[in-house]
Amino acid sequence: MINPPYLRVLTDDEVQQVYQASLRILAETGMVVDHERARQMLEGAGARVDHAARMVYFAPDLVVRQHSTDG
Repeated sequence: MINPPYLRVLTDDEVQQVYQASLRILAETGMVVDHERARQMLEGAGARVDHAARMVYFAPDLVVRQHSTDG
């Protein structure tokens, strides 16, 4: 079997920078979650929720902890 060509677009350091920026965006900017029950569940899991604005903010340790249990 022939392996397809491998294209590396980002260095390991650049990947880490993107990852850290993503964690910062989730914590500081958050994301809109329209579904009320989903917001309640995320709040129960430790996310900060602004129900009036339908915004959910994820602390970096929450994201890292969840990511480590998914893999």
